[in-house]
Amino acid sequence: MCMSRKVRFFNRLIIIQLLCYISISFALDKANYVVKIDNANSYYFWLRAKAPSGEESLINIAVDEGYSASLTFTDNQNFEWKKVSSAFYLASGSHNISLQTNVLGTYIDKFIFTADAGYTPTGEGESSISPASISNVWKEIDLGGKGGILIMGDVNDDGKIDFVESGLNYISAYDNNGSLLWEKEISGKKLDYVGDGAWGCRPIDIDGDNNTEVVGLVCINDSLFLAALDGVTGDVESKRFLKAVSGDWYYDATAIGNFRGINSPQDFMIKVAENGYVPFEMTVYKFENGQFEVLWEFFSQQGEKRAGCHRPRVCDIDEDGYDEIIFGHWALEENGDVRWDKPYGFFDENNHIDSQRAGDILPSNPGIEVAYASGSLVLDADGNVVWRKDIDEGQSVALAEMRPDLPGLEILIAYQEPYNDERLFSSDGTQLWHFDGKNHYAASYETYPIQWIGDEGRESVRQPWGRDRSPTIYDEYNNLVVRLTPEYDYWEIGYRPCDVTGDYREELICFSEDYIIIYENIAVNSRSFPSPWNDPVYRRNQYNWVYY
Repeated sequence: MCMSRKVRFFNRLIIIQLLCYISISFALDKANYVVKIDNANSYYFWLRAKAPSGEESLINIAVDEGYSASLTFTDNQNFEWKKVSSAFYLASGSHNISLQTNVLGTYIDKFIFTADAGYTPTGEGESSISPASISNVWKEIDLGGKGGILIMGDVNDDGKIDFVESGLNYISAYDNNGSLLWEKEISGKKLDYVGDGAWGCRPIDIDGDNNTEVVGLVCINDSLFLAALDGVTGDVESKRFLKAVSGDWYYDATAIGNFRGINSPQDFMIKVAENGYVPFEMTVYKFENGQFEVLWEFFSQQGEKRAGCHRPRVCDIDEDGYDEIIFGHWALEENGDVRWDKPYGFFDENNHIDSQRAGDILPSNPGIEVAYASGSLVLDADGNVVWRKDIDEGQSVALAEMRPDLPGLEILIAYQEPYNDERLFSSDGTQLWHFDGKNHYAASYETYPIQWIGDEGRESVRQPWGRDRSPTIYDEYNNLVVRLTPEYDYWEIGYRPCDVTGDYREELICFSEDYIIIYENIAVNSRSFPSPWNDPVYRRNQYNWVYY
């Protein structure tokens, strides 16, 4: 399927840059685009494409389901320009353009409408990439410098996805339209012993009354509390005092879980650690009778040198209805007992665990598996090695069904060294591709799967280094899908895939202290799938989101 496109208008040209790879199932699917014509005229149509290896591609072009033509591409090595021989008239307004090919794997770069009969594009043609060219910004929310950690969910229970911002001094909630619901000057980030991974407030129905609360660490009268705020008003419904810490200790991570096996997640985990690693303390609170009460605690042993990780992951690893915690060298049961712990140096020689993710990687295995960036390995529900690659400097790991033609989930790992590489592994450990980040625009140390196209698979979005940090999306075969040209300052920014428009596909949410910018794929989505928010794993990943 084709991807979202960039549009730039010239005096004589309308250029649509697709940056896409068409994957046609049984030659029936179409790539659909909407083009806005300002001036009615007769236009010639140029298309830049290439055929897959050893094939000849016939591409049919239809305009408004009326005018149609076809072009044949035979070059398997290079893109080539082809022109529809006769012009066709387009009135001012929007027009639907559809492309259909008979060959799987046909590549299309861009197409051009021109009123100039003598115009002939060469090479890549005139660029369509400029700050003014981005046509798929769905929404921009001005945060006025008060933004910070962004968590998404239905805050006001209207059936739409909203935005919770935990900034330096404020916690604020915005509805799906971008309107401010409420703002409170109680952000836990006001205290210097609350780290970046702990001050995101999470929308969840913590008391089971079918009304959403916003739960997290808040600062009230210069003291730290675990608090539940009313989702509609932001008023504090319940709070529990948390001790101050000093030196190199700080509150490092939080997460919501279901450690009691009740109908919905109503427990809250807080991790406090020295320098974010060891020694550490972990406390799980239950919310019961309107109050947060300690459910259990876990403390690292004196002199412990094994690292935990930046962010513990909550999941039901043995699928018994009770959540466990995956935490670096440890896995903890729902009551805080040790399920497994791994020896020093088990993951890599640096004893440094940045990221881990849990999911049903191998459906044929009982329980849930855990993939680790450090060492590039997978453990089963009992902590046994399923496979390992022993590749050091893994920075982030993600799981997704990127290749629906393969069993289980694929594992996407970004590496800090040597050149911010990325590798995609199948569920059995086969390396599907290796992205060499050396001197490459999209070199990254963090990557996320994204449902950008709307088919059964997934794409990935990379967060490049450098001041030109415009997000770049690649398909499951590591082909470029779209690069979103920077229209704003991307230096201090985060990226999040999330379905906020409700069309099944995910949007790319970019956020900083100053704004939230939401990019959508505006190509027509001819497929219909259930909302990902119906999946409890998807909801958990959203309300428990942290980087890494």
